[in-house]
Amino acid sequence: MPDNLRQFQQILDKSGLQAALRFLNGKAPHRYTGLFRFSSPLLSNVALADAWDDGASLLEAAPLNETFCGLVRSTEAAFQTDDATIDPRLSGHVLATNAVQSYCGVPLYDGSGELHGTLCHFDTRPCDIGHQAATLLEMAAPLVRDHVLSK
Repeated sequence: MPDNLRQFQQILDKSGLQAALRFLNGKAPHRYTGLFRFSSPLLSNVALADAWDDGASLLEAAPLNETFCGLVRSTEAAFQTDDATIDPRLSGHVLATNAVQSYCGVPLYDGSGELHGTLCHFDTRPCDIGHQAATLLEMAAPLVRDHVLSK
């Protein structure tokens, strides 16, 4: 197990989800790291870490099909974009004009293999996501699933 993942697991076990998301947030260039649940037709925020505001509260529910998390749901695969405004995959898509400009999200499955939500980093400005941040997010997702969905 890589050191960052080991540290993440320890924080998750000892201090809980919010502290663990803050740790992940510190390893990414994005302002926000969050856990979101698919509650069709809405996307519900379960937990959020904000690099600029330790007291950040949850985000309001949003129409799932108007979010990058919705792309994770529809493809059942990780999705990332460094800059939505110039990403050719998003040309003409409503998401490219949303407040979120940079996004990296991975699917979160429950114990029975059902798609439950997404673990993601995002920002209102373009960000170079980098391989390490995306990989850590993918490795952390099953640990978050086990911690959150087993309760």
